[in-house]
Amino acid sequence: MADGFADHVRDFLAADKFAVRSYRWRPKGNQEWLHARIRLLVPSGKLSTRCQLALTAHRFRKPRKYSFSMLYCGECVLRLDVDPQRTHTNPATLEVVRCTHWQEWPGAIAEPDDRSLGYLDWFREFLRRANIKYKWRLVPPPEHVVQLEFPYGRDDKSRG
Repeated sequence: MADGFADHVRDFLAADKFAVRSYRWRPKGNQEWLHARIRLLVPSGKLSTRCQLALTAHRFRKPRKYSFSMLYCGECVLRLDVDPQRTHTNPATLEVVRCTHWQEWPGAIAEPDDRSLGYLDWFREFLRRANIKYKWRLVPPPEHVVQLEFPYGRDDKSRG
């Protein structure tokens, strides 16, 4: 990418950003994942308005896997992967990162973060690091509930 874009990304990461509205969790593709998108507004007139925050969460995995990604002009410029299923290998050092990690544009360098936080605390950390003001209630992804079915009704006396 051109150096001009790198300058825009650097300015974008440093700029204050505001969420335009609250978000709503929706099933994604194969129903194992949930996702939500939040459009972001940058008050600075020289920066593109094509920016958003993308949230994903695995519905069944324990511990839950979460991802927070900030997109600018179609590029992921800041990401937080919480409890990732796969390891990440930093290309320059060959360091293997197995825990929660941050990634900031332009490289694919994973910065480990071994803190043990809940979803809402991770979300707050992401908003703080990304300079995003969010005025609505933070909503964690819904827990998957398995409905157990019993062969007999509650009043069935034939259960022995």
